[in-house]
This record gives sequence, structure tokens and C-alpha cells, in this order.
Amino acid sequence: MTDVGGYRLIRRLGSGRRAEVWLARVQGEGGAALATSTTAAVKLFRRDVSTTSIDAEIEALSRIRSPHVARVDDVMTDAGGRPALVLQRLQAVGLVQLLGSRESLGIGEAVTILVPLARTLALLHGRGIAHNSLGPAKVLFDDEGTPVLCGFGAAVFGTENGGVLKPEQQAAARLFDSDRTAMADLARGILLRTDAVEDQRVVGLLEWLGPRGGAAGESGFTDVLVQRLFEASDPVAIGLAPPAERASWATRGGRTGALRSGGTPSAEPAVEATIPSWLTSAGMPDWIADALAQAIAKLRPDAVASRLRNALRSIRPRFWVLIAVLVVGGIAALLLLDDTAASPEEAPGEQLADVAQDAPAAPEADTGLGGEENAHVLGDDPVEAARALLMLREHCFETLSVLCLDDVDQLDSVAWEADRHAIRMMQEGADAPTLSIDETAGSELLLVDRMGDTALVSSAVQDGAENEPASVLMIRTEAGWRIRDLFTL
Repeated sequence: MTDVGGYRLIRRLGSGRRAEVWLARVQGEGGAALATSTTAAVKLFRRDVSTTSIDAEIEALSRIRSPHVARVDDVMTDAGGRPALVLQRLQAVGLVQLLGSRESLGIGEAVTILVPLARTLALLHGRGIAHNSLGPAKVLFDDEGTPVLCGFGAAVFGTENGGVLKPEQQAAARLFDSDRTAMADLARGILLRTDAVEDQRVVGLLEWLGPRGGAAGESGFTDVLVQRLFEASDPVAIGLAPPAERASWATRGGRTGALRSGGTPSAEPAVEATIPSWLTSAGMPDWIADALAQAIAKLRPDAVASRLRNALRSIRPRFWVLIAVLVVGGIAALLLLDDTAASPEEAPGEQLADVAQDAPAAPEADTGLGGEENAHVLGDDPVEAARALLMLREHCFETLSVLCLDDVDQLDSVAWEADRHAIRMMQEGADAPTLSIDETAGSELLLVDRMGDTALVSSAVQDGAENEPASVLMIRTEAGWRIRDLFTL
């Protein structure tokens, strides 16, 4: 597909779980792209994305006009009759990428990022809109370095037709609670990555925010947050890193800051090769199609082999177990049909019982954890859970398995976004991070603070010949403890 709603698609800028974003130009007469026309970003939603989610995103973006909210320039339909959005073009560098290319932020830069986001959140709530998935991966920058909030597919509305809510109505609306908590977590994560983390004003602000967004429940939270940020520092222009520096984190000891490098918040890095139509119609995952398209474009056998190796490495071992079980099951079914034809007098129940008794037990998936470590992850001790998760995290990096991280990091958290991107970079040839923790030395992990299902664990990080203190922010979910953030001090 090259044409959508009067736009000629040029190349894909990125892809995410919900959509693909393409660079496009307006078509002239006869279907030719106008060389002098302004380029735009066209967002095409995947077929499995519900129309409810698409409608929510369009509704939210149409209610708000702000330089800090992604602007919709046009709404059209794709070849399948589904909505497609024409959006303002934003930089490929997002918030997670910015911090991934920098060892730290200036406190003034943090103010420049956080103040507009806090005010935008208040604006959304005033219009009865809950973003409902606020996080570092939803923040991009425009050409002037202005933070722009994106990703409104999970938005929830508290009013109809954009009606305005009074402050007391906002406070009573429970649907805004998760947004305020997410804003507090985002502010805390960014502040912990600044060069003024020991400044008393920043320390006081971090204490007020709390380890789990405790300040988010206070009246006028966003206004107070903005005031305290300005008390900490004046705003300073954000120093966005050039694309060539985005992989530099891997050569600095594998630092994993509060907002470490990730893909474009709603997109993977752009590809240069155009995916042939026969690939897109094959129904295969995008990452396989991308690999094949790059190999075809370059016609390099070594590149094809490398891509295939990397693709296979990212598949979790339990997937192969599932394939093996299916193959064994298929063979058993064929044998069962053959036995049925040979012995019609044998009862079906007896045949199934024989197969069940003879079939070998399926092996357990290799998660990198033993039974004892897995018990720690499910237990109540965050220190033991942290040690087990850090071991499994190291296993994920050794095997270059992205899916393995689902058992380590909290889904959609800073750590999850950062570690996924780190492994993707390593698959492309970047140096492996040297972050490691000696799991045999129990004294190296210390519980700093715990509040309910959230815990902060301090550790000694081995980075070459130097030891630097690090902290692991843990959260206990229904599946057990998970890492939410990991950062050095």
C-alpha cells in the first residue's frame, strides 16, 4: 500500500503495538506526489485495534488544542475503510531516548519537560479527559524541543462534548487518579536522573512526591508540582541528542536511568527499505518483514543470516516448547487415527487414555530461574525478589531475548521500555551493558524503603573496576515482584 486518502506514503517512520506511522506527501493530479508539498505523518492503525480505541484517540485530540498535545491535521480512511490520522511531524527523539543518550539531565531541563506536562494534564482533566496511559514512552519533542504528549488510545472521558469540570469535580472524579499517580512517578523518575539530585530543594520535592506517587492524592496536585518545580530551578532549553549518540549508553557501563533509551515512544526506529506488498500481505510479524525487506534491499547474504539469527534469539524458549508440544500432539493424533482404523472395536476412551499415558511430559520453559528464585519473586521479601529478577534480567541480556523481559520488568514501565530497546540495540551489534550484580553476596542488596507493594532496594553495581551505588524500584503485581526502574545515583 502506497496511497492513502490522497497521500503518497514515502517511508515508514516507526511502528508500535497499535499503529504504524508513515512519512507522506500530498498527491497531485494523476497520483504523483508533489515535490514542493509539505510532508506529514500519517498514522495507520493495525487491524486488531478496536474502533473504540481509535475513536477515543480522535475524540481526545479533537477536544484539546495545545502545543503540548499531538496535533491532528486531518482524519481520513484507509483502503479498508478504517480511520487514519494525519498528524504533525515530531522528532524521532522521545523522552526515553533523550535520557538514554545522556548520563544526566540538568535540573532546568527537567523543569522544562515536567512543567508543560503537568499543566497539560490539568488541561485534560479540566476538559474531562483522562489520558489513562501517561508515561515516558508517551512524550515526544517537536522541532523546537517542546515536549508533546501523545498516545491517547486508552483515553477515558468524564464529560460529553468537551464540557469543563470544576476543580472540585475533578478531585471527585476517580478516573483521574491514575493520571496523577503516573505524573508523580514520571516527575520522580526524571528528577532522580538530574545533576541536582542532592540539592535540598530537589530532595524535598522527591520526598513530597513519595516512592509511589503519594502526593498525587493531594488537592491541587498539578499546581503544587508546578510551583515546587519552579522553586527548584528556572527552566532551561532541552539539549536533545543527535541520532548518532543514541546508542552511547551501551559504552558507559550499561547505565539504566529512570528514563533510559527506548524506541520512539510509539514507534521503532525508521527503516530505509520499503517492505514489498507480498511481505505485508503474508501476515508475518513486522520485525520479520523488516528484516527480510532490509536483506532484499541490500542483497547481502551475511546480512540475511545476521537478521535471522537475531530474530531467533528474541523468541522466548517457551515458544519452541509450544511448537514441540503441537508437533508431538499432531503425531499422536495421526497415530490415534491409524489405530482407530486398525482396531474399530477399541473404545475411543481407551484410545485416548493410551495416548495420554504414553505421551511424554512437555518440558518446562527456560526462564533462567530455578524453583527457589521463582519462589522469591512470588514471595514477600523484595530484597530476595530483586536478586532473583536481576539474575533473570542478566539472563535476558545474555540470550538477547526481548520476550524474557516480561518476567522481569513491569509492563510499560521505564525499565521495560529501556531494557527492550537495549536488547534491540545489542541485536544490531551495540556493545553489551556491563551492569551486573553478584547474586552470591547477600550484603550487596539492602532494603531502603517499602510502602505496601512498592519497595526501593539499594545495591552495589559492578561496572568494570569501579563500584557505583544503584537503586532498584520494585513493585509487586499479581504475577509477583517486577522491576519498575533501575538507576545509578
